[in-house]
Amino acid sequence: MLAASLAVHLRDRGHTVSVVTRHPDAVSALTACSYDVCLLGLRLSPDPLIGMSAVAAVREASPASAIVLLTSAMTPRIRTAALRSGAHRVADKGVSLGSLDKLLAEAGDARRQAPPPGCAIPSRGRVTKREREVLDLIARGLTSGEIASTLRISTHTVRSHLQSARAKLAARNRLEAVAATTWSLSEG
Repeated sequence: MLAASLAVHLRDRGHTVSVVTRHPDAVSALTACSYDVCLLGLRLSPDPLIGMSAVAAVREASPASAIVLLTSAMTPRIRTAALRSGAHRVADKGVSLGSLDKLLAEAGDARRQAPPPGCAIPSRGRVTKREREVLDLIARGLTSGEIASTLRISTHTVRSHLQSARAKLAARNRLEAVAATTWSLSEG
């Protein structure tokens, strides 16, 4: 209902709008057609990494599109992770329509001028292939035990790889490490 209402509002202002309800559909829509801005809603789930992986997937599918993330769980942690995953702006779902219009315009302008804020992540070294594998599996929702079983290593080694990757990426936690790795992989 929120998406349909926003679509009507944006169409009334002359914007071309596609409404999708799943992030794979957003990726397909962005691949098929060029959009200046992608307004992405973050649903609450037990694992906020799911939403951050959606931001990263949309960013990868359409690097030229600005991403504005709408969330009802606006916390500093979510905001930081979203910006590091490639969002240009993050807003609370309770934002007024006037403020949303302004945010979308700013995001479109910022997209044309510079890379999204937060994408330049401080790094003290390159993340190894194994560290990337561990972070990728964390992003997919696996526990340390499941990662150990998948990679045929001990849980101690999983924690060691995670700790090393976090230090290299200057990440305070798993979420920041996963978000930072998304950008380090897309940059080369």
